[in-house]
Amino acid sequence: MFRDSRQMMRVLSQYRKGQQRAHPAVKKVPRHYQKVRIHLNHVRKGSRRGFAPMDKICNWNIRGLNWSNKQEDAKFFLHEKQIGMVGLLETKVKERNVDLVADELLQGCSWRHNFNHNAKGRIWIAWRPGKYIVNIIAISNQFIHCKATQIRTMKSFFITYVYGANHELQRRDLWEALKHIASGMEEAWCMLGDFNSILYSGDRLGGMEVQDYEVKSFGECIATSELQELQCNGSHFTWTNKIIWSKIDRVFVDNSCFICNFFLYFAYF
Repeated sequence: MFRDSRQMMRVLSQYRKGQQRAHPAVKKVPRHYQKVRIHLNHVRKGSRRGFAPMDKICNWNIRGLNWSNKQEDAKFFLHEKQIGMVGLLETKVKERNVDLVADELLQGCSWRHNFNHNAKGRIWIAWRPGKYIVNIIAISNQFIHCKATQIRTMKSFFITYVYGANHELQRRDLWEALKHIASGMEEAWCMLGDFNSILYSGDRLGGMEVQDYEVKSFGECIATSELQELQCNGSHFTWTNKIIWSKIDRVFVDNSCFICNFFLYFAYF
């Protein structure tokens, strides 16, 4: 990695200036408040004419939806990328304004939130009824768990949108809940979101050295749930305060059912 903090900052400075000699540990560092997006694109086997794409799934820590220009940007993105189902995290919208914002942003969509479980309503999900049938199974203060059916193919899968709490002690309830979901899972399952936790020591650059306890609980949850991380393109680090860079957004799928049913897929950060 780096010999000292000066070398680290020099490498990052070179990277931001577009120089090609950046240290290999720095793949891509998003700007502060940059949109952090995860696309999950399923593709099913088609006829001899080729492959028919399924509707894209997206998770977005949008960091505020109270401004009209941010709502317009989000609406344009969802339309341009042909998003069929989306999770929106950290909207910062007050509960009294939810309907007003949703009616403007999510026109033609069905949607749910977790205000009944979290005073800040930190997770919204929305889907296009012509693309997906979505049944909400469980809602908590840190996740929304659903069963979705892609209408064109009538293939079903479970999907869990996650926004982990900021503190490690609070996330323990999340890990236990996810392991409980996994224990009864026998069909295709995708879990994605902002976990607010790193999984490996290399997922943080800058700040204090990563300690074992920081990755242990998350790692045990993923191992017990028999999930594997989805192959991805784009940024390695998904959050920064310009001092610390970390990877806290991820997409996981089960090792058997999901791969068998959706044989070609990827995530883009």
